[in-house]
Amino acid sequence: GFWEVMVKLVKNIFPKILGKACLSYEEMSSVLCDCKSVINSRPLTYLSEDLDDLIPLSPSMFLQEISTVGVPDLYQLDTIDLKKTL
Repeated sequence: GFWEVMVKLVKNIFPKILGKACLSYEEMSSVLCDCKSVINSRPLTYLSEDLDDLIPLSPSMFLQEISTVGVPDLYQLDTIDLKKTL
């Protein structure tokens, strides 16, 4: 199933990156990191040709830390006086 598809992806990427090169451990580790980034950047949702559409989801979006947007948490809303005017 799923893992076989991932192995097939790596096997397809390897020859394109390496050719017939013989690599050291560090070089091989670097190539595997490149393969990982290619696999994690593939889209999981439909790719639209419309430029106004949102960007498609990818695995890397779930693996990266989500930054805060500046919206307060619900428990903080209770402590903020919403009736204040500026």
